[in-house]
Amino acid sequence: MFHDFEIYDFNMKEDVEVTPLKLYNLKPISKGSGKEMESLSSYLQRIAVSHCLPLSKLLSNLFHLQIKDDFSNGKVYSSHRINGNGDLTKITVKLLSEYTGRNDLKKLTLISTENLLSGHKLFRQQKAWCPVCLQEMVTSTLPIYEKLIWVINHYDYCVQHSVKLHDKCNKCMRYQKILPFKGKPGHCSNWNSWLGEMQNNYSGIFQEEIFHKSIQIEKLLDWVIERGNLNQYSFASSIRTIIQEVEKNLWKRKADFYNKELKISHSEMLRYAEGSTPTLGNILKISSVFKLDVIDLLQNNQINEFPLNFKIERLPTQEDSEMKHYLEEVLIVGEIISLSILSRIMRLEEATLCRRFPELTRKIVKKNREIAASKFKFSFQCNDRDSTNITIWLEKALNSRQITPLEEIAQQVNIPLETLRKKYRIIINRISEKNKIIRRENYNRDKRIIADLWEYLDGDIYVEPEVIANEYGPILRSVKYSYLWRKVQEKVKKSIEPKDDVEEADIDSFQIALLEIVELNNDNPPSVNSVCKALGKSRSFLMRHYPILIDIIYKKNKEAIERNRILTKLTRQEQLRETIMKIYSQGIYPSISKIQKEFNLNPYDKVLMNVWRETLKELGITIQISR
Repeated sequence: MFHDFEIYDFNMKEDVEVTPLKLYNLKPISKGSGKEMESLSSYLQRIAVSHCLPLSKLLSNLFHLQIKDDFSNGKVYSSHRINGNGDLTKITVKLLSEYTGRNDLKKLTLISTENLLSGHKLFRQQKAWCPVCLQEMVTSTLPIYEKLIWVINHYDYCVQHSVKLHDKCNKCMRYQKILPFKGKPGHCSNWNSWLGEMQNNYSGIFQEEIFHKSIQIEKLLDWVIERGNLNQYSFASSIRTIIQEVEKNLWKRKADFYNKELKISHSEMLRYAEGSTPTLGNILKISSVFKLDVIDLLQNNQINEFPLNFKIERLPTQEDSEMKHYLEEVLIVGEIISLSILSRIMRLEEATLCRRFPELTRKIVKKNREIAASKFKFSFQCNDRDSTNITIWLEKALNSRQITPLEEIAQQVNIPLETLRKKYRIIINRISEKNKIIRRENYNRDKRIIADLWEYLDGDIYVEPEVIANEYGPILRSVKYSYLWRKVQEKVKKSIEPKDDVEEADIDSFQIALLEIVELNNDNPPSVNSVCKALGKSRSFLMRHYPILIDIIYKKNKEAIERNRILTKLTRQEQLRETIMKIYSQGIYPSISKIQKEFNLNPYDKVLMNVWRETLKELGITIQISR
């Protein structure tokens, strides 16, 4: 049966003379743009209807001389590929052009994208349609037809009407074949029922990401129909640029970027860079991740300006070198310094510290454990399993001011920890409580010292280093606080250096000028940079001499920027409402494509999309979206 339209080989038999079967010179339907172009499958259905033939009979008469009797060595072609860019499409277009006398049937397919797009997963295997479009065809003078864009995969929304495409008949609830055994465009091949009715259970959430893909596919199809024959060389150049930018900016994280963010393997991207034809799905992924228009991507336009939607690997700084030197000192010293204290000293999260210096942090943790074990063995070595001796030994451990981990106690006395807990429950609990108290005291002491030192470093008060050292004792000069102590010495050194050569009168004049700026009641106060430029002084100079005034100017400017941002958002929302009302008053459905002609509406802007939906609800218009 040919309603499944599985053709195995299209090699011509040159020894057979064929008299073409004359078909009506039926004109394909097009409204001037690629997204409105009729599909070849729809044109075949209309040809069959005009000749009062079932589609299967027409195809049988059309192709029977072009198919070999022996199918064993041929390929299998499915009917949903008839609108594509493969052998099936080429043979169909060639024969129809000969039988109808028309030379414009190539535009009903994607043959021109043969060297640009891969045919893999390019088309739907079942028919899809926009019921609103079909309903509008009834009221227009054009015949009912099925659009080429409806058979393209990933095109799920009709952009003109903001309606998700249907794929099942509303009466029989069955999928429709691209080339049905019988029937005509816009009607069910099983019940001959009209497909232009909205489904009764048609509901769902509007998905901006999928809608944006449909917009990109419409642009792509318009561009393909306009340009004609295309190639992949510009796209390959775009991919090479993208790969270079990823290599330069992402460093060691490029594997995570390709696999998790882009979801296209690095090897596949390299094949595209060498000239392999990409799938439409991968083109849309690249366009979405890098925020590129699909036409710019295919033409290699503005590729150098794309943003990486991924966390960039940070470059090492001078402060990183200082931190690394400090951690190496901590690693050498025979003292237990926890990662929690180190992270507080360096003002980093513990996870950030481990990620930035993985090798050093692992060695420090290992060193801490070895020191704890060696101190414990040296002070309380006991292998006697006699109950009295073990009790005496545990009491010594309890009275010690050292932290004695319970796991090490169990290991030294060669008794399982659970047995120790059962037999010496009271004293073990007291040792555990003593460990907690010592850890808490040490932690609070370190926390207090670190906070005081950072407060001194961040403030403008100068204190002699000897005063600070006398306040906290010799512990301040240990390796643990060497990182902060060096910063304290650097601050002391800067404080005793000669100040800028500025007269006292100039200082007073700068202060008067800054006070006047602070007292201004302006909706758009000047920024700190503009103030520095007007006074002819650097930002660091003004921050050093007038920190409070500069901080006030910065906060006022920040508040003004936030206030203007909110005002701009509200103004755009009001403009969008007015645009929707204007379009609706003209008797036109205010779809997103209609609004974009008069208002710069970004489908990615969730706030404006919510305003659009709320305004339609106020007007009594229900947005019906399929699942």
